[in-house]
Amino acid sequence: MVIEEKKLLKSHTDPDCCYVKQPRKKGLGYLCEMTVDASNGIITGVDCFGANRRESDIILKHLQKQQETLELDIKHLTLDSGYDVGAVYRGLELLDMFVHKIS
Repeated sequence: MVIEEKKLLKSHTDPDCCYVKQPRKKGLGYLCEMTVDASNGIITGVDCFGANRRESDIILKHLQKQQETLELDIKHLTLDSGYDVGAVYRGLELLDMFVHKIS
């Protein structure tokens, strides 16, 4: 039995940039998470990740970072359907946050 190691395609000039192949997206790029205080119109945080990650996998880390570094008491969120995953809802519940989903 031969075990092959999975090859990750990365940029030679920008090692943080990763390859993604999805039905509507293909190529090297980034994924950005941003939080905005809608009441005051202020961007409270931005995190960038390689494009080969899923938003649903990184949103909880991004929100927890916002709570810890800025000591924000986030209680209500609005997220699109890309975050409609059971693990995200459970994580938000553990972070004591309520989500308003948009499609």
